[in-house]
Amino acid sequence: MRVEFSVQNDTDNVLKKIEADFNGDGVMDFSTPDESSPITFTYAMPGTYQARFNLTGDRDIVYQKSVTIVVVDPARIDNMLMGQWAEMVEALTRGEKERAISYFGETSQKKYTDIFDKLMPQMSDIFRTASSLQKISLDQRIGEYAINRIVGGENRIFFVYFLRDDDGVWRIDSL
Repeated sequence: MRVEFSVQNDTDNVLKKIEADFNGDGVMDFSTPDESSPITFTYAMPGTYQARFNLTGDRDIVYQKSVTIVVVDPARIDNMLMGQWAEMVEALTRGEKERAISYFGETSQKKYTDIFDKLMPQMSDIFRTASSLQKISLDQRIGEYAINRIVGGENRIFFVYFLRDDDGVWRIDSL
């Protein structure tokens, strides 16, 4: 996972050096005298990392900052989203609209409550004739998936989007 870091200098001091230990092993992996220089690092393995920064000001005062970085295995996220989808579909086919809506983000819940109210009598048929959920793309904030279904003799693709909210929880955004 590629992470972009930024430094915001809210002091009157000019920064003359930025150093970064991206994986918390005590070895500085990056150093620059330019506070506008891009600071990026790619974490190759899932895990929790403590990125540490030393910011040296023009008066040789060193400010330290640590940031926790959590790198999650994409396969694990994919499995979790597939599970959420399966539980949401199960709830709809059982007529449990409120349970199904709980898998959606707050802004999407009203929209899909109204849609599900209209489609509830056909939900079993809709999902019985739909393909399994297929992953298209997945990153740290957005999962794009699709299902297909024959509607009126035509093969149609329906996209499903999952978003990771600011609270870190993945929810269905739209379908």
